Amino acid sequence: MNFVTLQVASAYSLLKSTIAIDEYVKLGKKLGYDALALSDQGMMHGALEFYQTCQRHQIRPIIGCEFAIPGVLHQEFLQPIMVYAKNKAGYHSLIKLSTIYQEKGCHAEFIEEINQQNSNLKVLLAYKDSEWLRYIDQPELLVQYFATIREMFPTIELALGIGIQQVDSKAYQVVAPIAKQLAITPIAHQVTFYLYTEDDFSWRVLEAIDQGQQLQNYASEITGPYYLHETHAMKRMFVERKAKELITNHLAFIEDLAVEIDMDKHLLPKYQVPNDAPSNSYLKEVCQKGLLQRGVANNSVYQERLNYELTVIEDMGFSDYFLIVWDIMAYAHKADIQTGPGRGSAAGSLVAYALDITQVDPIEHGLIFERFLNRERFTMPDIDLDFPDNKRELVLQYVLEKYGKAHVAQIATFGTLAAKQALRDVGRVMGLSVTEMAQWSKAVPNQLKIKLTTAYQQSRALREIVERSPRNQLIYQTALKIEGLPRHMSTHAAGVVISDRPLVDHIPLVYREGELPITQYTMNDVEKIGLLKMDFLGLKNLTILYDALQFVKKINHEAIDIYQINPQDEKTLKLFGEAYTNGIFQFESDGIKQVLRRLKPSSLEDIAAVNALYRPGPMEQIDTFIKRKNHKETIRYINSDLAPILESTYGIMVYQEQVLQVACKFAGFSLGEADILRRAIGKKKLAVIEQEKVHFIEGAKNLGYEEQTAIEVYRYIERFANYGFNKSHAYAYSLLAYQLAYLKANYPSAFFAALLKSMNASSKKAQDYLTEAKRAGVRVLPPSIQTSVMDFTVSDTGIITGLGAIKGLRKDVMMYIIQNRANYGEYRGFMDFCFRLGKKYCREEVISALVYVGALDSFGETRASLIATIPGVVESVNLHGDNLVLDVNDELFPKMEVKPEISLLEKLDKEIEFLGYPISAHPTEEYQEAYDAGIVQTINDIFEAKIVSVLGVITSVKRIRTKKGEPMAFATLQDATGTIDLVLFQRDYPKYYQLLEEKALVQITGKVSKNRMNDWQIQIQKVHPIEIIAEMLKESKKKCYLKIDENHYNQQTMDKISRIVQQHSGFTPVFIYLNREKKVVKPNFIRGIKISNNSTYELEKIVGQENVRIVE
Repeated sequence: MNFVTLQVASAYSLLKSTIAIDEYVKLGKKLGYDALALSDQGMMHGALEFYQTCQRHQIRPIIGCEFAIPGVLHQEFLQPIMVYAKNKAGYHSLIKLSTIYQEKGCHAEFIEEINQQNSNLKVLLAYKDSEWLRYIDQPELLVQYFATIREMFPTIELALGIGIQQVDSKAYQVVAPIAKQLAITPIAHQVTFYLYTEDDFSWRVLEAIDQGQQLQNYASEITGPYYLHETHAMKRMFVERKAKELITNHLAFIEDLAVEIDMDKHLLPKYQVPNDAPSNSYLKEVCQKGLLQRGVANNSVYQERLNYELTVIEDMGFSDYFLIVWDIMAYAHKADIQTGPGRGSAAGSLVAYALDITQVDPIEHGLIFERFLNRERFTMPDIDLDFPDNKRELVLQYVLEKYGKAHVAQIATFGTLAAKQALRDVGRVMGLSVTEMAQWSKAVPNQLKIKLTTAYQQSRALREIVERSPRNQLIYQTALKIEGLPRHMSTHAAGVVISDRPLVDHIPLVYREGELPITQYTMNDVEKIGLLKMDFLGLKNLTILYDALQFVKKINHEAIDIYQINPQDEKTLKLFGEAYTNGIFQFESDGIKQVLRRLKPSSLEDIAAVNALYRPGPMEQIDTFIKRKNHKETIRYINSDLAPILESTYGIMVYQEQVLQVACKFAGFSLGEADILRRAIGKKKLAVIEQEKVHFIEGAKNLGYEEQTAIEVYRYIERFANYGFNKSHAYAYSLLAYQLAYLKANYPSAFFAALLKSMNASSKKAQDYLTEAKRAGVRVLPPSIQTSVMDFTVSDTGIITGLGAIKGLRKDVMMYIIQNRANYGEYRGFMDFCFRLGKKYCREEVISALVYVGALDSFGETRASLIATIPGVVESVNLHGDNLVLDVNDELFPKMEVKPEISLLEKLDKEIEFLGYPISAHPTEEYQEAYDAGIVQTINDIFEAKIVSVLGVITSVKRIRTKKGEPMAFATLQDATGTIDLVLFQRDYPKYYQLLEEKALVQITGKVSKNRMNDWQIQIQKVHPIEIIAEMLKESKKKCYLKIDENHYNQQTMDKISRIVQQHSGFTPVFIYLNREKKVVKPNFIRGIKISNNSTYELEKIVGQENVRIVE
């Protein structure tokens, strides 16, 4: 048996150690350890991970925990004690100790637990930061100290950790006799906070981050003593110092520290069935009632599937689990909490559908139960539940009340030191200014989960900063070392664990004031123990759905059952086909919109397929899918028996469920066996894939298929199974998207009001949605002190902007305006409003903001008049005091200043300043005919790189000169839908620079591209005054017909015509008249042609003078 470093803190002792557990165990093995210890500070976050890692490397794990207890003789000192588990019972005691410590500190209950478990625990008094070392030169105090410690722990095995330093300083010789007299055994001891001696600097940086301090010494070459020593070297150091007894005692102390942790148990809670009936029979009873309510109870297909699923669920011991989930969802429905259609593979369960847990009929849509639960692949069921994000806490509260505080907890997760965070923290500790840290942060590319090494390779700016000085190089190298370490513990966004026994019997917990307890273990460890983990996800889109349904009820005085809407609603499918999907769950990205436009979905099946295909891997099938859907490519199958399985996806394997069905059909696999094959391919388990290939081919041959056909089908499965998507999930989430789209298409006011209510009103997204609402014919009203509440709401006349949308207006001011109106009625005029605000709130900045957003427009005065009157009315209110409500004498009112209205552009500027978007009619709205004719497009419709024509107001211009001295310009263009950056390069600058003036209303033609910030911009090709629109409209009303004989209707001719159209780009559409077929075809040209003598002559050269006809 070898020496073991007993005081080891991992990175889970947050910001106290640089040690990652996997690296620690691997290095320990290399350094000759046959046992390793972990004793994190107050927490056991890493205990299970450490235990499993040690087992994989055939190392005995010693599990302990470090606790800081008050000083024995001077309570203001905190001293560490190390508590170690001797066995399984000791491990569970550590769990309890850590939980008590986190909730109450070293309370009497904490000490009592240690003493009660004296046969299962051991205690070590460490030397680092210890109280006893303070008294090394005061023997009387030293005796008193150890005597008091022994009284505190009268029967437990106590050891005293002696390090090399104490041996060298003779402290060991002083303290050993005293300790021994009180049955406290001195043992060899070492402390480890990092793995290598050169990591000392990184560790000191972490400590400084934790304490919010700056380091004074930046010498990275400093080495430290708290590294992992080679085990034999440690033993040798003590022996050489004539302290062999310490080694002997140490080995005796660790000899019986042998923990076992039970894992993969099924610690599922029991559902309290009425009258204590068996849960299996009660589940069946509830399911039968569910099928009856769904109207399918008499259908033999449903009954057969239900009985099969119930048998599997009973055999696997999960009946109580389904009843618990059913109970939670039943509460949500009863409490008017909107629930989702389902999520993940659970939507493939008929039991879940019958229990009203999911809302997608698995039989109607061909969803497979075995993808969710499978006898041949034993895993815990995983039903994830979606709730509105503003009502998730209500569900958690119900679960807490149902099962009790000791039985329910949220699950821990850890925020780590990501690339930018690591640089910021190290920079702060090493004295960088805010400006310098901003430069570092800006130099790291804005890429999700980017690593510092990748950032260094990609960013020239980062490399230049690093190479600028030795200190910068040290900052970068230190950040590299701490990158990825846990920085803080937080709560998992969805994870909740439920147990019928107190959770502290299984896992350590953390208690926080007014919150559910939090597990110290992360989600993977909680599941590994065998506890029931559930995901309660707060989904903003369900909040939007619920609010929209409430607004429909308010406006239309009708209640909609969102699960009974027409699945083939024409308006909804048209919305998807036109990619009018802003605000629609999972269908908002530019890329998926392009797919929708090309595909033109005609069913929920198509929508779900787009959802499944639009992700890395299956994306390569999108073109084929669209061509086959639109009858531009023939659907082909390797074997005709694939047709019934793949016909709904046009012969393409899109879903994982199709993999299962093909394996069953061709090779006689059970669905369970087929799911094992799917998982093997998905996880690239080559040995299993080869094994299953033999199994598949033999099965296919037994069913009468040729071996070559079987091989081809198996290759086909291998090719697509890795990318296949879960059909159950695709259908469930596509149904939610369809529901939102249905409301958008049929009840736009309600939909947009709910959408806007869900977000920051001043965000760019909100501006885009407001614009879209207007285009949909929805009237968007400005904030109003007479009708607005905090959030967006609706009335019969349109969407009312909430007071909460006004920038800089404090919440207490808004609440006062709303409450005063509720108490005393509408505000009778400007003066009445100001005086009712009183001295506290009648301030110039408050009233100005309200005026500029139109919140006081109902008084009938110009905004300019109100602004001019503000100073006088504020002075008057301050002079006459508060409580002047309703019965104010008009003589107290100051004179109303009468001024002509401010200009429209100034109105828009002020609305944008205080709201983030314009409420008044934008100048571009006068040109709706041009938008309708397709001559120009709105800015918020730009989502792909192409040539566009837009119009708007120039809001800013910046002119510069390049390094070569050539002029160019940057500008911002604004229309009613938003803003976009413009770039005018040197080549075209002389032609158009005079038209780029602030407040000018212009038409721009240019090429769309992404700028450095990954935002869209337009590279200007042409600029025209706004008057050009009238000419463009006139052009667009013409038509250019080209009559072509079928013999000349070929690609070569069309290419020639296309070049002419591009050279003479304009707005007159071009049509081809096919002479023999007497049919008109519209070519897919990006733009029309500008009719002139030159363009007409060029066309006549291609098709003949008599075959070109311009129709006015």
